Amino acid sequence: MSEKTQEKKEISTTSKGKTLERKCSKCGSIISSKILKQCPICDTVLEDLPIDIIKEKKKEEKSYLIFTGKKLELSDKFILQKDQWKFREAINVFFNSLVLFLFAKIGIITLFFILQGPSAGTDFPPTIEIITLSQIPGAILIIYPLSYIYSKKHKISKLGLNYERKKILIALLIGIIGAFMVYIMAELSFFINDFFVSIGWTIFAPPESLSEQYTIIKNSSLLYKILILSLLMLDVLGTEITFRGVLYNGLITKLGSQLTQRIYIIFIVSLMYSVLFLFFTFDMGLVIIYFLNNVILGLNFEISNRNLFSTISANGIYTFITFIMILI
Repeated sequence: MSEKTQEKKEISTTSKGKTLERKCSKCGSIISSKILKQCPICDTVLEDLPIDIIKEKKKEEKSYLIFTGKKLELSDKFILQKDQWKFREAINVFFNSLVLFLFAKIGIITLFFILQGPSAGTDFPPTIEIITLSQIPGAILIIYPLSYIYSKKHKISKLGLNYERKKILIALLIGIIGAFMVYIMAELSFFINDFFVSIGWTIFAPPESLSEQYTIIKNSSLLYKILILSLLMLDVLGTEITFRGVLYNGLITKLGSQLTQRIYIIFIVSLMYSVLFLFFTFDMGLVIIYFLNNVILGLNFEISNRNLFSTISANGIYTFITFIMILI
């Protein structure tokens, strides 16, 4: 076999020996390009290449340089992966989720004004309807991340949801322990708040309307209790997927997975969640509780090898127990 013939054979086949050559049905020309859709000789439409050959060829292609306006960067940085977040991709999904949350929050507040009338001001007297509606923004946090994953046909494991039976059982066990730790941390947070209030820092005192809201929920109908609990569970799913499934995992790809970086990420995510809560409530007491609880959930997430089922179960169990205690 001549060198020319050997070279032609190497060009027209993949590493597994599957040929890329296609024969024109009209003029008989041999086409070795995987890009051409028509014969360059007679313009006859060529038959499509098998999908497995196209996928294999893509794996063999090397990365290339892209000029971003400031410097040359490898194309791998911008190519989305189905099972792992790129940092910019994760930040984009995270902030789009927050935008959806903010629009819902503003919409609910606007609805409150409409229901109460222009003379109501900004202090809305708590009713079961207002309490129920106020849970909706947190519940819809789940919408954008899931719609993004399914629209891009990415793997659900990208969010940290690992469905392997053994890993789910381990994650659920860690979640149960995590729920107990979150409960202890919440009690510690109340103790810290009481100490601050005792030395005159009344900003850490719980809002006066909180106990009134608990009483209203306790005295509401069964339908409202089920509805509020359902929205709270959706809130748990939405916050865990958005803050840990997206933001946390995105920061891991940016900062790295060393112990120091993971500690930084736990505090960053906890702080961002607390700041978001403070933005709407201005309640420093509850902010401390949410911050410390999120630190525990972040540790729980790491112990479970970043399996989101662990924090979903921990947060869900704690939320369920807290809600039941309100009703008792």
